[in-house]
Amino acid sequence: MSNRPTISDLAAELGLSKSAVSNALRGVPLVSAETTARVQEYARERGWRPNAAARALSLSRSDNIGIVLVQVDSLLGTESFYMSAIAGIERVLSPQGKNLLLRTIDSPDDERSIYESWITEGRVDGVILFDRLVDDARPRLLDERQLPYAFFGDADDASSAELVIEETRTIATHLAALGHRSLLFLGGPAELAHEEERSAHLTSISAENGMASRIIRGGYSIADGRNGAREGIAAGDVTAVIASSDLLALGAATELAASGRDDVAIVSWDDSLLCRYSPVPLTALDRRHAESGEIAARQLVNAAYSTGLHPVPHRPSELLIRESSRPHLSRVP
Repeated sequence: MSNRPTISDLAAELGLSKSAVSNALRGVPLVSAETTARVQEYARERGWRPNAAARALSLSRSDNIGIVLVQVDSLLGTESFYMSAIAGIERVLSPQGKNLLLRTIDSPDDERSIYESWITEGRVDGVILFDRLVDDARPRLLDERQLPYAFFGDADDASSAELVIEETRTIATHLAALGHRSLLFLGGPAELAHEEERSAHLTSISAENGMASRIIRGGYSIADGRNGAREGIAAGDVTAVIASSDLLALGAATELAASGRDDVAIVSWDDSLLCRYSPVPLTALDRRHAESGEIAARQLVNAAYSTGLHPVPHRPSELLIRESSRPHLSRVP
């Protein structure tokens, strides 16, 4: 029988928990630097070596891919965006024999601790990140911990920022062609990178097309859409509303109808059944969320398992023109 100490022995001798000793030996930053140094030095003195079988097990794959979603305004079950995205992700993971581990949280502050827990426990082989932040600390954490990741929304042949420029130009030139000259953009939280990019590009591209633009930020609910439209109309002349989500667009349409403003065009940055079957069907971008899910899953599976799945070409978002694309009164015969 070997006389080498086990982690249980070290924990008992140091007066620490087994998990604390295990984390310290692996350099996991869930214990203090002082404790880590103390444990590692003591382990060397005692001749501790990792058990080969246990080490092999710790290096084995879980075949799980993780996703953490923040329930913004409790809309996770309302927006079709997430279900379409996850359906696309599963179309890649399932044939590869990989499982999706999904967690929902109420606050972004909880996200880091979940990743730390998954990494420590070996629960996932990689993660797909949603909602890139303006100052996003997640890539730094995952790079340091050497956990593969992919961002939903990044194409193999274009960055998410480049895709936003494409989409913004599509919407702005459509409204300019209808004679609109004063745009109201109802956006989501400013800390989201895509919202910041949409606002910046809409301002510049609208100006290129001779249109003024105003930005009102809020959440993504129908109530936010109603409130934003009400505020925008009260503040001055608005000929067209661009909403960052289908729920915002539906809220804006509801408020405009209640105010008797049937002369204002509406465009949603996301298509859904809500847009198609709104009392006034809403013009919307088909951003192909299921395809974006497939792209993210392929990128991650290739990074985590070196499978060599072929990249999926990016297809530009398509503007689906419906009844809400009202021409400005100056263009009406």
